[in-house]
Amino acid sequence: MQPEEVERYDELRQTVMLLAEVIAGQQSLIFKEQSSHLEDLFVMAMAHDVADLIVVELRGDSFADKLSRKIEDKLIYQTRLLEGLRQKGGGSISEMLTHKIRNSGISYTIA
Repeated sequence: MQPEEVERYDELRQTVMLLAEVIAGQQSLIFKEQSSHLEDLFVMAMAHDVADLIVVELRGDSFADKLSRKIEDKLIYQTRLLEGLRQKGGGSISEMLTHKIRNSGISYTIA
């Protein structure tokens, strides 16, 4: 086989393997744009819960570090609602969002 054919074969094999995983896991594939919309919806849906958490914690004189950890924990826990959704050609939506939450520093900024 020519190198181009080998590369195309490998891409096809990877695609088939991903599709088999999706089918076996009864997961849904979504496009990148849909993934972005889901992230926006997640943020809007969680804004009220995070605001409530902040009000409760501030009444208890919570420090920013403690509040930040609680916000992050709450956000990451709620990403479980997105389990089973995979971005087409990519990874799990829940895992990608969890990674963004942990690495963005958003919880500390909010706190």
